[in-house]
Amino acid sequence: MADIRPFRAVRYNPTVVGDLSPNLCPTYVLSDEELEGLYSRSDYNIIRLELAYDWSTHASNESRYMRSARTRVQWLMSGVLKRDATPSMYVVEEAFNEEGAEYRRIGLVAAVRIEDYDAGVVLPHELTEQGPVDDRLSLMKSTFSNFSPLMSLYRDGPDTPVATLLWQVARRTPDVVANPPGQPAIRMWRVADPTIVGALRGALSNSEIYIADGHHRYEAAQAFRDYASHYLGHAEDAASQFRVMTLVAIDDPGLFLRGYHRDVTGATEEEVLSLRSHIAAVCDLKEWKPPSRRVGLALEHRLAREPETHTSFGVVGFEPGKIHIATMKSDPSPDLDVADATDYGRLHIEILRGIFGPSRELHAVGVKNSADQAINDTLDGKSDFGFVMRPISTELAESVIKQGQLLPIKSTYFHPKISSGLVIQNLDGDL
Repeated sequence: MADIRPFRAVRYNPTVVGDLSPNLCPTYVLSDEELEGLYSRSDYNIIRLELAYDWSTHASNESRYMRSARTRVQWLMSGVLKRDATPSMYVVEEAFNEEGAEYRRIGLVAAVRIEDYDAGVVLPHELTEQGPVDDRLSLMKSTFSNFSPLMSLYRDGPDTPVATLLWQVARRTPDVVANPPGQPAIRMWRVADPTIVGALRGALSNSEIYIADGHHRYEAAQAFRDYASHYLGHAEDAASQFRVMTLVAIDDPGLFLRGYHRDVTGATEEEVLSLRSHIAAVCDLKEWKPPSRRVGLALEHRLAREPETHTSFGVVGFEPGKIHIATMKSDPSPDLDVADATDYGRLHIEILRGIFGPSRELHAVGVKNSADQAINDTLDGKSDFGFVMRPISTELAESVIKQGQLLPIKSTYFHPKISSGLVIQNLDGDL
């Protein structure tokens, strides 16, 4: 059973910082330019805790984890951050525009007991790398905090639909309103009423929790749970035994899955020639003439017209300056696992891995969440190849999860990302 609980969130104090909007940031920072932009936006932007960097002194005697810890203490002491007095859950509505249409997505921010995957309660769907797990674990050990909720999904039940309870809460005047630049508009309600909290806990208790965005952070939380239990003597109901998540219904109309694209960089001349030869051998290739603007979006729309039963993706770099639609000549083998039969599984297993091998693949093949970036970096010569991928469906993602399989790293881009900074989880003491 999923153990979902209220918690005493640490939040920005509006009497000190005023409008919350400039202090939030995306969960995923894409570039140094975006990082610097977040720093310049506000002296209290959550990026200063989530990914601390000393732009002024470049201090070499203090790690960024120590800088985060020092800043956190300063903000708590000065009243920038303040912990809620009563354990609560938090209902969050996000409003955004997607290709000209307006959408609203609703989620529940709550503490979820950390489980090992084999318990069958909290379930993954992607492979991870150890480096990002170690990074988030180091931040947790230094700050005793989590600064961003994971995004997790649940399948709403017919008896007491969680989403219905959340929209009932959302009829009230919100406790928090924010409009962070480049992110969804946010309204948030704090829920401390024991009756509502109890109803939400009961409705979610038999749900499987699917990790959508945050596999590395969840595995860091598992490691921190074990560290806190074994070395710090934390009890089973301590805050360190839980991870704060934003829980969203898997069929929420405001939940979108986008493609996570690939690029190849640093390939040797022999690897480039081998990859071109292999692509030509296993794929039918059609040159695609891009429009004058919004090339990435246009290519994604073009790929969406390819039959779902075929393995298809865009390829940049097969011929200099050209973009191709590649469709694998063979259909997926019926013996393949569901994950391995996806576009992502077949690209990695049947094309890329044969050229680079498993260990070299980790260094040569990168991910891009922007089709335009994957295309432009290759056309500009920054990458050797770019692969523009179709998104998998939420139904297929759920099938992968339920069958205990794992997609290649970064195969699902759930959009829009959860904003960091609305609530902070304190890991010292109780919830």
